[in-house]
This record gives sequence, C-alpha cells and structure tokens, in this order.
Amino acid sequence: MIGIVADDISGAAEVGGVCQRFGLETCVVRDVDGLQCSADVIVIDTDSRSLGPIEAGKRLSRVANQLEELKPEWIYKKVDSVLRGNVYDEVIALGDSFGFERALLLPANPSLGRQIRNGIYYVGDCLIDKTDFAHDPEHPARCSDVIGLLGRPTSWSVTSCRQESSIPNEGIIVGDVRNKKDLNRWASEVVKETIFPVGGSEFLVAILKNLNLEEDPCLWEFKRDDKNLWISGSTSASCRYRILEAEERGLTVIPMPASLMEVHEDECGELRTWAERVLDSLSNFPETIVTIGQPISLKPEIPARLGLTLGRLSKIVLENMPIDHLWMEGGATASFVLEELGWKEFEVVQEIELGVVSMRPLDRSAPTVTIKPGSYEWPKGIWKRRTDK
Repeated sequence: MIGIVADDISGAAEVGGVCQRFGLETCVVRDVDGLQCSADVIVIDTDSRSLGPIEAGKRLSRVANQLEELKPEWIYKKVDSVLRGNVYDEVIALGDSFGFERALLLPANPSLGRQIRNGIYYVGDCLIDKTDFAHDPEHPARCSDVIGLLGRPTSWSVTSCRQESSIPNEGIIVGDVRNKKDLNRWASEVVKETIFPVGGSEFLVAILKNLNLEEDPCLWEFKRDDKNLWISGSTSASCRYRILEAEERGLTVIPMPASLMEVHEDECGELRTWAERVLDSLSNFPETIVTIGQPISLKPEIPARLGLTLGRLSKIVLENMPIDHLWMEGGATASFVLEELGWKEFEVVQEIELGVVSMRPLDRSAPTVTIKPGSYEWPKGIWKRRTDK
C-alpha cells in the first residue's frame, strides 16, 4: 500500500486521480480512525492548510502515527503547487516520524506553466509574487524565492538545488523544475535513494513512471441530462472570469446574498431564501452554479465564514432534492461542504484532467463529487450554451 498525505481535499483528490490513472485502486479519506476502505493507495486529507504552523505540525505527527499502523510500502507528501500552507512544518513532522533525514521538494507543475528556475518561482513568465497568488486571502505569495516562500527554517535546513547539482545529504531540498525531463531526473533519484519525496502531482507522476507503472487514462463524457450543482468558493480573478463566461452562455449563476457576508439576526431566513432559489433553478435546469459573487472582506474570519455558509447551503439543497453530480472548486470550499454533509471516505472514480477528479462517497445514496483547486481550469467546453447539444 502507498500512503499519501495532503493538506487539503482538492490536493488529496488531485493525487488520488493521478494514482487512479496508473491503474491503482485509490481511496481518499478525511479521517483515518475507523477506516473502512482498503486500496492500493490511501490518500489522507489532513485539512491542515489553514491551521497555524505549530498546530499543523502536531496534526501531521498524529497522522504519521496512524499511517505507520497501515504499514505503507512508501509515502508521499503532497503539497500545494505554489507552496501555500504550512509546507515546512508538515514536511518536518512527517519526515521525523518516518525517520528521514532529507526531503526532496518539487512543488511545481510545469504543464500548468508553474516552474522553478534558479530557485525562483515563476507562473508563466511572471514572478509568483506578481500574480494572483500575491492576493491569496490566507497565504499570499510575498516573494518569489522558494526558500523565502517556505519561511524561516528551524530544525531542518532548506536548500535550493539546480539540475546539475548533487543532492545534499540532509534537510529540505527544493529542486529546479522547468519541464518533464527535470521531473524525471529528480524522480529517478528518489527511486534509488532514501529520500522523502514531497511535491505536486506532476512529481508523483514522474515517480510512478520511474517505478515502471503505466498510465491508463479513461475517456470522460459530461452527462448533460444529470442534475449538476456547481459550488464555487474561489475568489481568484480567473475564477470570476470563468463564472462570468458561464453566465454569458446562459447558465444560471446564483451568487451569495450580500447580507450573508456578515452575521445578522435573520441569517437563517436569508440562507433558506438563497437555497430556495437554487432548488428552483435545479427544478427547471440541469445545471446551476452557486458562487460567492461578492467583493471579499479582508477580515481574517471571512474566508471560514463563507465556506461554512456554502456548506450549509449545500446541505439544505441535498436534503430537499436528489442531484447526480456535485462539482466544487477550491479546496477550502470543498472541505467545508464535505464536513457539513458528513462524508469522510471516497473511492476515486476518474481523473477528468490533472487536478479535476471525480470521487464517490462510501454513502451510495450520495452524488458523484468532482473537486478541483480554485486556481485550475475546468475542462474546456464543459459549460456549453443552454441551446448547445
């Protein structure tokens, strides 16, 4: 069994989809206690990205103890591709628990234009701190230097390593990645050396290929006659553009009422009214999109409040109408929704595209769930005009 640990549900789904593509039966779990599923790969979502670094480290140490009891053949730590979250503290917690002295960290996904060149993180040709990621509400990119993005090191050193360099014998080593060839070179080192592999989904792909596993991707077709509910909690500019494009194509987009952005006396009534609008749309159309649709306050408590509200809305809708497919973008949003619905274990069904992954909760009465990170695109053409066939 392969054990993988991710800090949010969209990342867990992403690497789960990669493993499924390679023919590995894969489960994604949000709680290891009382684990029901058995598979070739167990992906654990620790839901720790929004925690403080000390608390995140403690949670990862507990998860490591639970994972050790499952006796994995090897482990992989999935991190955010642009290094958001408590990457340093979580790597140390897992690394120490499993007896590693060094970790090779390759977060970048070059197929998505995310590269590390000479220790500097680029998105396309832009420094990462000059992109949308500089405005992330919880983990803004304040520099482009990968060592700086990881924060001040404590017990483990952090080194930026070029392709032509030898790998240091200790600490966290962040490798340069420009293309698949670079990923393959680093993956070959992990396979033959005792190195803790840490990174994004494309590094995992390279490792699986170096283990001589073969890809077997499945064709996917969107079922337009199904009831499809889309929940978008992402606040990125690219996400807002995608929602606007969907609306222009004639799809129903129902934004969160501005009144629900703040606590007030009639909150339950406002939430019920919003849910009734969603239910009415689903009664008349196969696709409905729910989004925040409001300027986001800079108050630190607002992201969690928005996620909780989207979770409550989803629960009301699903309690009053069966749907076939629940689509969610944004790991934090998906986490709040799944927590509200009480779904803890999932069978990975299909990787639609890198990072866009369909799963089935163990509760067979539940709809299929497809999740993607907020910064990733939906498959092209998925939101067709209402008149299109």
